[in-house]
Amino acid sequence: MVMTPWGPSEELRERRLSGSGASREEARANQRQRLFGAMVACCETNGYEATSVADLLEVSGLSRGTFYEHFEGKLVCFEATIEAILRDVVVAINNRLRGEGDPEARALAAFDAFVALVVAQPAAARLAFVHAYAAGEPGLEPVRQTIE
Repeated sequence: MVMTPWGPSEELRERRLSGSGASREEARANQRQRLFGAMVACCETNGYEATSVADLLEVSGLSRGTFYEHFEGKLVCFEATIEAILRDVVVAINNRLRGEGDPEARALAAFDAFVALVVAQPAAARLAFVHAYAAGEPGLEPVRQTIE
């Protein structure tokens, strides 16, 4: 089992909303989150290059057709996953930078927030900061944009 920001990998399939009365938007958000979690889990287990769309479908419980409704392919799903992970990192860091205290205290608090996220979600951190290199330039682009 791999812990992802979207829950334990073994539970992603069980998070389906079919028949729950959820709106179309809620169902699509749920599907994307399950794919993001599957991407983190599969890259953690197999590495980016060895991860296939079939692996993502197995972990997420989605059909191939549903996958392609969301993404053109594995790389686009990978990029979107990194963007989602880094969006949460940026929010946490910005909250600390805008917090109380002098600039040095706020900078230390921001760094502490970053480290806490890495410690809490090591597989997601490895996806964004290690596996992104295996995806090449397109995989690194969301990381570069976030840093800028």
